Order: sequence, then structure tokens, then C-alpha cells
Amino acid sequence: MVVLAFLHGMYIGPDIQNGSVRIYWISMFSVVCAVFLYRNLIVPVWIARKFKVSDVRRQTHDTYTLSFEPLDGRPTLRNPGQFMFLRLIRPGRPCETHPFTISASPLETNLLEATIKQSGNFTNTIGRTRAGDTARIEAPFGRFSYVHDAAASILFIAGGIGITPVMSMLRCLRETGDGRPVKLLYGNKAEEDIVFRQEIEELPANFATVHVLSHANDTWRGERGYITTELIGKYADEMLKDAHIYLCGPPVMMDKVIKSLLALKVSGKRIHFERFTI
Repeated sequence: MVVLAFLHGMYIGPDIQNGSVRIYWISMFSVVCAVFLYRNLIVPVWIARKFKVSDVRRQTHDTYTLSFEPLDGRPTLRNPGQFMFLRLIRPGRPCETHPFTISASPLETNLLEATIKQSGNFTNTIGRTRAGDTARIEAPFGRFSYVHDAAASILFIAGGIGITPVMSMLRCLRETGDGRPVKLLYGNKAEEDIVFRQEIEELPANFATVHVLSHANDTWRGERGYITTELIGKYADEMLKDAHIYLCGPPVMMDKVIKSLLALKVSGKRIHFERFTI
């Protein structure tokens, strides 16, 4: 479309026959082409680092964790909650670059992990990835991390696969022996959709978790429905006066939760979020 617009302007559009306008139009087109080539050719082939898939673990019925080890042996220094650009190279499978959270703790500097839900044309084949496949990865990116804030206590609110950056932060807090009060409100559709369930349940005593299911079966004894203003107030009221809140999940959920937090008089400066499209 960009090429067609350029050709239309150059040879059909009357407004670009003027010399200075014509030079400007060519310059702009050249910049677009340069950016496209840099992002789609130079970065994937020459800048992104090469990794090997070292492990593929099934987390739930539709979610997998892929582990990556660097072929050059160099560590990847990062903060918990950051993300990477991942390009899987698998025989007979799509080869595209997509952003994914690094779910592994940043203390594991020689290991990157992405926990991916099967939900699109590319991710639907994620379970067919095999140990030994290769990848090109650019990392790290993003500022969604508790390390940037002086928080007396921390409230995480996650929905579905939005747990991945939160899990990276939970792991880092656990592994560094952080004693601050930490609470997680985690929403899913059904019990079988809860990612990292066992690991979350085994967190230290200063970590507390509330699961909320919107389509729970009759045996579920936890909270039902959605993460609402009332539910946040019920489980996190004592934290809201000073906690920093880190939120990640589907856009509709996030918009509602942010409105709930503001209604509960939480300062917008203490609300941090990462938007997922899932």
C-alpha cells in the first residue's frame, strides 16, 4: 500500500509535481523503506541473538512454556516483567517475530522463557515447538516492573495469560527474599486455565493469592465472577493506601479494573499496567 501510494503521488497526483514537494515525498518514502528494511531484515538476521529451544513444557490445556539458551553463552541482564521479541525458526512452521513476556526470573541470566497461550495463527502451533529448534531474540524491553517504584506493599492483578510478567516479578521477589506484603488477584475463565497454579500456591507466607473464575464448575469453592471494585475492596482494602498496583490482562478487564482502582481512591501514580491483546 505504501508503494502504491508513493507511485500514485509521483506520477498521478498533481500536488507532487512541484520540485521541493517531490523531493520531500521521495525523502519520506526513503525513510519508510529504510525503517522497514532495518526492522524486517537487518534486525532479525544480524542484530537479534541466536538461541536454542532447550525445553518445551505444557502449563495448561492450551498454554506452553518455551525455554531458550543463548548460543553465544552471553547472559541477558534484565528486570522482572520485561519482554522480548521472539522469532522462532521451526521446520515447516510460521517464522514471524512477536513480542512475548520473559516469564523466567531475571536471576536466571542464561535462561529466557516465554509462556504462550494458543490463541492466534502463530501461537496455535506453539505446542509443536521442539527442543533443539532455534530462535532469534531481541531483549529486554519495557518498564513494567516493581523495581522502578518504592512500594511499601505490592498488589498484582492479572487476567489469563497476563500472569506472565507478574510471574516473573513474583519469582524475583521470592528468590531475593523480599519480605514486603504481596497479594495477587488472578482472574481466569475456568480452573483448568490457571497458569503456574502450583508454583503460585507454594509462594512464601508473605504472598497471598485470590483466584477468581468467571465460568467455574460446581466444585469450585473460591471466588466466582470477575475482578470488580467490590472484590478488590474485599481482599486488598488494607493495601490500597500505600501499595503499588501492577496490572496485566485482556484490555476490557484492564479498563474496568483501572476504573475500580480509581473509584477506590488509588492514586494513578501507583497504578502500573502492561496491555496484552489476547
